[in-house]
Amino acid sequence: MRCECGFRFDVDNRGAVLREHQRWRDSCRTQLLGGLALAALGGGVTLLSYVNIAPQGGTFIIWTGALVGGAGLAIRALLRMRAIGRAEEALEREPGVGSSRGS
Repeated sequence: MRCECGFRFDVDNRGAVLREHQRWRDSCRTQLLGGLALAALGGGVTLLSYVNIAPQGGTFIIWTGALVGGAGLAIRALLRMRAIGRAEEALEREPGVGSSRGS
């Protein structure tokens, strides 16, 4: 049996798998916060541009790249966190698989 993350349960130890999942989850949280910050920056610059220029009849700038890129990064991080959770659930349903080997 092999996890989505590449660990082989018959060889690798369950603790190592869970540590790797925790490391991935931490990375996902960082990406989620970065994505939200990037989207917020794009929204903030867009709003400032609108507030400062639109009343005078000028053209304001929409930071589409930051908005879409930040939202995409945040969504990707959430989907990865969900996949890690599903992999851990599958690991929990397999009692004794890889529980003592490799320690």
